Amino acid sequence: MSGGILRQMSLMETIIDMPTEHEKNVFGYVDKHVKLIEKTLNVTVVARDGKIKVIGNSENVEKAKSVFLNLMELSKRGNNITQQNVDYAITMSMEENDLIENLTGKKLSVEDFFKSINQT
Repeated sequence: MSGGILRQMSLMETIIDMPTEHEKNVFGYVDKHVKLIEKTLNVTVVARDGKIKVIGNSENVEKAKSVFLNLMELSKRGNNITQQNVDYAITMSMEENDLIENLTGKKLSVEDFFKSINQT
């Protein structure tokens, strides 16, 4: 190496339960949504037997976990997951503060926000 500093990143993995009936919806046609999550958050996703393993640095793994949980919540509520849903979930995971303000000015967690938009 030419004078550069080598930083060793520790990899982390987490496992998320994903009911098989929601897997296709959350993953997207030919895994389009998963590929976007992997590329954007720099993680590796492995799905097997109703479980999703997410591997990467700890911060990105936590963001990806948040994205998958939010998309799964939308799917459980009967929504067809779109590119826009995935983009939004990724954007929300990147926010420094996990609380957001809805139009009424109330602070909501990301999960509660998704619940509120599906109740209208």
